[in-house]
Parts: sequence; C-alpha cells; structure tokens
Amino acid sequence: MSVLDLAKAKAHLNISGTGHDGELQDFIDRAEGAIKEKCGPLTPVEVTERVASSGGRGLVLRTTPVIALTSVTPVGGSAYSLSGLEIDESAGVIEWANGQRFTRGRYVVVYQAGRVEVPKDLLLGVAELVRHFWETQRGPTMRPGSRASEGAANTIPGAAHAWPFRVTELVAPYVQVGN
Repeated sequence: MSVLDLAKAKAHLNISGTGHDGELQDFIDRAEGAIKEKCGPLTPVEVTERVASSGGRGLVLRTTPVIALTSVTPVGGSAYSLSGLEIDESAGVIEWANGQRFTRGRYVVVYQAGRVEVPKDLLLGVAELVRHFWETQRGPTMRPGSRASEGAANTIPGAAHAWPFRVTELVAPYVQVGN
C-alpha cells in the first residue's frame, strides 16, 4: 500500500484526468522505494534478523526506525524477557536496562520497523520525487527564450534522473547511516 495515494499525487501535479494513472502509480511506487532505501520503511513491517554480539552492551539492528521489539533470542537459547531491555528506536540499538552486557554470540531479533505515521516532510519528499520523475519523463515545459526549468536547475548536471536538491533536503533528517 502506498503512503502517497494516487489522488494526492495527481493533486500535487495538477493532473485531473485518468489517462496516466498507471504510469503515475508506477512513479509513486518507485519514489517510495527510493526513499525507503535511504530512510528506512515508510510503513510498519515485521523484521526477523540475526544479530551478532561481540560481548558488548548493545545489539545493533539494520532496519530503522524501530517501532517495537517482539522477541530477542540467543541462537540455541530461550527468548529474553523484553521488560529488561531498552531500545533506541531511531538508532536501532537494544541494550539491557540495568547496563549488563550481551554474551558473545548470535541472536535472533524479531521486531516492527518503519513508521506508524509518515512525517509530512517525508510524504512531501515522495510527492516531489514523483514530480521529478514526471517532469523528466515529459521533458521541461518552457517558453522559447525562458530560463532552465526548476527541475533542471535543481539537480547536479549529468544526474537529472536522480535526487533533486529539494527532495534531499526534505528527507535529510531521516537518512540512515551509510546512505
């Protein structure tokens, strides 16, 4: 399910007809996928992950933000009580509330990641990326003798198919480490 529905995307692009609905839905799906790659899931998803511990204070999860823990189980052992664990949702780090260390080994962690409600700036980032895909598909709409379109002026030369600066700025607070 899309976080940006087709009607809102069409309103953002000032499109009233239905002739391009399939193409627009494809652009919505691609924009959401691109932002998910940079910022993590936009909607809640269940994740089962094997995490290694070198005997440190925390377990670091790959998919953030974390909504809730379901279980933390040492491989070959019994699940831990979640009441003794704390989670940093944005960093995806699980620690013991009492400061103890995890034993060296592997753990299976089941958790919910994503967002219960998509922040408005991420939603606008999706809409603006859809606009960018739409404009690059259609070409600039310029009068003879006018300056370059905002879309062309808003990207790095040679990368016009990539992220416009306005999308980069909208999603910047949510970009995950390494992206």
